[in-house]
Amino acid sequence: MKKSFFFIILFSLFSTGCGGEQEINGMNVRTANRSLIMMKRTLPSDKRLEFEIAFWTLKDAFPKNSEFLDMVDGQNADQVIELGKQYFIERKASGAEAYTKYTSWDDMLVKVRQEREATALPREPLSDVDKQNNVLYKL
Repeated sequence: MKKSFFFIILFSLFSTGCGGEQEINGMNVRTANRSLIMMKRTLPSDKRLEFEIAFWTLKDAFPKNSEFLDMVDGQNADQVIELGKQYFIERKASGAEAYTKYTSWDDMLVKVRQEREATALPREPLSDVDKQNNVLYKL
């Protein structure tokens, strides 16, 4: 009886610890960056860039690591994006040069996406040999 009770408690602890939405671990800069990477992997592609820009906008707004980590600790992706938008508006209104060249948050996202696409390395088409060595089989 004691054994089954122990396993039930253990199972419930593991299931609550593994579920839910990902949040940023703001213990230190290294864990925050690791959280950024892990969260980006789980986001849909259209939201990934917005999350990354919001994260770095907050980092720019709070140059002291302690302030930045306090701001992002425990935040999920949507919360980071909302905070990033707020600080973008504040920084743009204050006349920060990096932000005044954009008319809005969405304009900044579009232009950054275009810049990334323009600087991305072109992908070469698969050669006939590569197509023959494909590990994906047709059923």
